[in-house]
Amino acid sequence: MDNITKLLYTQKTVFTFQEVKNIIEIPSDAGTKSFLQRAKEKKLLLNPYKGYRTLPYYDDFELACTIKSVAYISCETVLFREAVFFQFYGNTVSCMADDSRKYTIDDKSFIYYQLKPELLHNPVGIRTHA
Repeated sequence: MDNITKLLYTQKTVFTFQEVKNIIEIPSDAGTKSFLQRAKEKKLLLNPYKGYRTLPYYDDFELACTIKSVAYISCETVLFREAVFFQFYGNTVSCMADDSRKYTIDDKSFIYYQLKPELLHNPVGIRTHA
């Protein structure tokens, strides 16, 4: 089984360097870097943000939650995608996190709004995808 197939079998679309190294089982960092460079040249993997690799078609929500490990997609973004909420914000993914940040990746905005820790870590109403 080739390395890209191993990544596809994970059913993930976004990977950190360490995840790639563990999944494709290359023992050295240099070997993993070499694989990632070749995959990028062949456009099998993208590098939309430093330290993160994605498949050519990746899930925006997965990228948003991978960039900030303590974060979740906000209700307004989810409800719009589920056609419950009709106010369109363009190519913006709104997230709740432990601090406020904004990233622009592939012409999409990833906006993180700070939320108090007691609310951020409260699992009520949060759906986790693994």
